[in-house]
Amino acid sequence: MGIAYSLGDANADGNIDNRDAALLLRYISGISDEINIDLEAADYNADGYIDLKDVTALLSAIGE
Repeated sequence: MGIAYSLGDANADGNIDNRDAALLLRYISGISDEINIDLEAADYNADGYIDLKDVTALLSAIGE
């Protein structure tokens, strides 16, 4: 049995918001090697990759 996660909640704080989108941007740009990110939740469009498509979809969903 896997651990439950909320799609889009990349920082695993229980909220899906612009902080998750910012974390995704930092992750995909390689700004920091020490990013704590939930990789399953970060793949917002479920295509197997974490990229700008996930950020765009997440921002669209949260209305930012």
